[in-house]
Amino acid sequence: MVSLQNVFSQNNDDTTRFIPKYRPGINYTFKTNVGTVHQGYVVDETINYITVESRKTGEKIELKKNEIVSSRSLSTREGYENDILGNNPHARNYLLTNSAFLFEEGKGTSTSHWFLFENIDYALTDNWAICVNSLAFYPFSIGVKCAFKIAEVDYVGANVFGIANVLSGNTGGSLLWGYGAFGKYTHGSSNRNFTFSGGILGLNSDIFSTVSTSPFVNLLFTSASYCNRFTKKGALNLEGWYFPQTLTLMGGIGFKLLADERNCWSFGCYTFFDNSNNNVRLNLKTVPIPYLGISRKFN
Repeated sequence: MVSLQNVFSQNNDDTTRFIPKYRPGINYTFKTNVGTVHQGYVVDETINYITVESRKTGEKIELKKNEIVSSRSLSTREGYENDILGNNPHARNYLLTNSAFLFEEGKGTSTSHWFLFENIDYALTDNWAICVNSLAFYPFSIGVKCAFKIAEVDYVGANVFGIANVLSGNTGGSLLWGYGAFGKYTHGSSNRNFTFSGGILGLNSDIFSTVSTSPFVNLLFTSASYCNRFTKKGALNLEGWYFPQTLTLMGGIGFKLLADERNCWSFGCYTFFDNSNNNVRLNLKTVPIPYLGISRKFN
């Protein structure tokens, strides 16, 4: 009798000491130790399990607490966007630029610009990826990318790459045409976000007609990008580029058609701006450059 009383007493003590970790009725995202991500509203919690419900499908999923490696509650706007729009599977790409959102381990992405330039990323982990760029299907550069989450909706990343002289076999010139390195900061959700980037692009001086004593001409640049997904299938993208050494400004606007989880089309245009006498205005003498791109996921 005494031992049974001790058992019941221990069970009552465990129940009394149980303090819920998550708030019921709040929208969370959970990442498990096997890499899966679940998003939904908390409807039940025990000592070992938590149950979340998707408002979109009504599906309930039970997760083991000891398998959850990270979690965060979504803001009211994020929750609304996720309930109505869902997660944006193509949030890493704007038009020509990329965000600092995390990669998907073991996944590859191919982004083609004008069906001429192509960038291929392969994610080694959620934080690191290798990248290859090609011109007319001929590889000409290779590099490394990284991305890290530093706060709830804040991310930082970087990219380092080298550009090979694909004509060196015929010209006998240098094997290195150039190099680049830049960092970026992204703030926001997958459906609405902005990114600031800045870095350096070094190009072989043989490319330019002007005489240079340095083997490479280094160009600094900054860029800003913005994405606003307004429907399940559509998103507005804005980009701006500035090269301070040449006082060159370039702006772009485009719309993304999210065909499905794997494919996304981009349509837009770029134009140049005058930056003289500290006045920025549209350069009407230049013809806007049409933009066409497609992003595809594989693996």
